[in-house]
Amino acid sequence: MASARRVLDMETLNIGSIVNCTCEVPNYYENHEEIAVKYMKVEIDDNAYQDISKHFDATFEFISNSIENEGKAVLVHCQAGISRSSTIVIAYLMRKLDISLKDGK
Repeated sequence: MASARRVLDMETLNIGSIVNCTCEVPNYYENHEEIAVKYMKVEIDDNAYQDISKHFDATFEFISNSIENEGKAVLVHCQAGISRSSTIVIAYLMRKLDISLKDGK
C-alpha cells in the first residue's frame, strides 16, 4: 500500500524527474511499471570534502529541462535531505534567479 501511495503522490505532485544525489540510495522508481520518471544519479559522498559544485552545470540542465520543456516538477533528494540535495537546489535557485549568496541570506 505504501508503494502505491508514493506513486499516487508522485503523480499528484506532477513529478517527472528525480535527481538522486547519493552513492548509497538506489533509483527506486527507475523502471517502475506505474510511473514514468527520468532519473539523474549524481554520486556525491556525504562528507565535507566533496566538491558538489562540479555537478552544478549538469544538474541545472537536467532540472531546467524538466521544468521548462516538459512542464514537470523535479524531486531532488539525498539520504537525509540536509546537505547534498539542498546544496543542489539552493545553487540552482541562485543561478536561475540571479541571486548571490549574500543577497540570498
